[in-house]
Amino acid sequence: MGGLEDLIPQTLLHNIKHNKIVHNWVLLIQIKTVRIPRVGKSERTTIEEVGRGLVRIIARYGFMENPNIPRLLKQISIPGWEYNPMETTFFMGKETLIVKTKGGSAALAPEAFLLPTQECSSEQQLLPPSSQSCGRVRDPDRSPSIPTGFRI
Repeated sequence: MGGLEDLIPQTLLHNIKHNKIVHNWVLLIQIKTVRIPRVGKSERTTIEEVGRGLVRIIARYGFMENPNIPRLLKQISIPGWEYNPMETTFFMGKETLIVKTKGGSAALAPEAFLLPTQECSSEQQLLPPSSQSCGRVRDPDRSPSIPTGFRI
């Protein structure tokens, strides 16, 4: 699932590096939360066929809505592609904000930015239950654990 619109996500690059394949269909899905409570169906998605089975999807949700990727995939239309939950693999990446201190050293963003993913609650609503796993990763340079919430 994508982050910045013009870049290939690290999760896809990592998968290609280790498995040395690219599937027939790769959908890069970016979820954007906008500053309105709800987004209408006509404004929900932007779909761009990049080529050769690579499709970029931007899905917009209001701050009062909960994204649901399987529901989104059932609702979109891409010529030659059909959503089959039993044949779909989800790779989920997330971006971590790095804040530079005055001395030039990098630090993770304040803990407030990490709280929503502490229990993997937001990610649990995105993907089907069969693809969920949550965990905590320890950074050896910091004593508190860093929450993670991605699935493979």
